[in-house]
Amino acid sequence: MVFLIFIASFAVSFVGFPIIIPRLKRAGIVGKNMNSKEQEEIPEMGGLVMAAGFGAGIVFALFLRTFFDLFLAVSLSSILAVLSTVLIVVIIGVFDDLISISQRVKALSRGSFN
Repeated sequence: MVFLIFIASFAVSFVGFPIIIPRLKRAGIVGKNMNSKEQEEIPEMGGLVMAAGFGAGIVFALFLRTFFDLFLAVSLSSILAVLSTVLIVVIIGVFDDLISISQRVKALSRGSFN
């Protein structure tokens, strides 16, 4: 059953990247690729698709636990705690990409939520 959760996460990510990446480029949410010689522009918020894939896997695991009584050893509060922690980090990342948060504020905000 864990394989099904992986497939759900992978499918959302695989379908999401070709949809989101061109839209990010059109919106101008790009940065320079510092790891290549050409330093071409690449979208900065592709992590949103990864977070959506992760969220889809979590929601699918909750679905399997609720309706098929699978994964009963894992508590709902643990699953939701992981999901909320990841979403907080994603929100910080989005704000950082859009308004350039300083390193100190990022460190303090991540530390205050853990």
